[in-house]
Amino acid sequence: MSTPEPIAPGTAQRALRNILLPLDGSELAEGALMPALDLAARHGASVHLAYVLELPVLLPGYPEPPPEAGSEDQEKQAADYLNGIEDRVTPASGVQLLTHVRWGEVTKSIVDLSDELEIDLVVMTTHGRGGFARAWLGSVADGLLRNSTKPLLVLRGKEDTFSESAYPKHVLVPLDGSERAEAALEMLPVLLPASGARISLAAVLQEPAYYPTAYPSHAVSTVQLWERQKARAESYMAEVSSRLDTQGVHEVQIHAIVSRSIATSLIDFAEREAVDFVVLSTHGRRGMSRFVIGSVADKLIRAAEVPVLVVPRREEA
Repeated sequence: MSTPEPIAPGTAQRALRNILLPLDGSELAEGALMPALDLAARHGASVHLAYVLELPVLLPGYPEPPPEAGSEDQEKQAADYLNGIEDRVTPASGVQLLTHVRWGEVTKSIVDLSDELEIDLVVMTTHGRGGFARAWLGSVADGLLRNSTKPLLVLRGKEDTFSESAYPKHVLVPLDGSERAEAALEMLPVLLPASGARISLAAVLQEPAYYPTAYPSHAVSTVQLWERQKARAESYMAEVSSRLDTQGVHEVQIHAIVSRSIATSLIDFAEREAVDFVVLSTHGRRGMSRFVIGSVADKLIRAAEVPVLVVPRREEA
């Protein structure tokens, strides 16, 4: 595996020092291994492989778990599996791999491990083209989206997403004018190479409903108000573009999209404009707002056929 050019010091606001890759023994989960290694090689980061063994749910009348629950054999098998991956990929990648086997509920264990290890990025793979694998969405990915304060990179099974020759070429960043949404911008200099990719900043203005009126002045004032809102959105994104330029992200385009459905318009834009990576932000406060994940972010993550990076806003000190 070739080693991408390192990031220039001071380019990014966030740094990648520790990357966490949850595994369950499946080829699907291992699809995130090469992208994680590529990112780690570029940043000089360590990759932590995590395997969580779940204890069985106790039924009424059975106060103790069965003898085989939590057995050393299971733990040894999980450790051997992770060590095998470490032995296989470390010599070729030159990346430091560390392995972790934990007992407990999967999502909570990964969240706790992320905090303990000061993880900067969690990387996972889903089926893609049709959404999450239900088991992963229900037990891991969905839980991390709602409970973790760490950026989560959701891949679609492509092993070369961040190789030197396959970095994203067109990145979509939805914005709504809030500081929360702008948290996603911090990861752009981190994940993209020095040569940069084309960045599309997109603000979706929900199309107003027009009603017949006997007063032409009312109709004119509504149109003028709408035009002013669009102009403010474009001015705001131009200011964001200027800030990105000072951070080494130069090829930025702005798009004010008029639509009645925010999520649908962003998905359509991504398909129409050959977007190959989406970066968006969430509240990131221990328990994501149902409104946020249930409206735009959730629909993008489920429906987009490209990798999606979800960046929580940093928690206040």
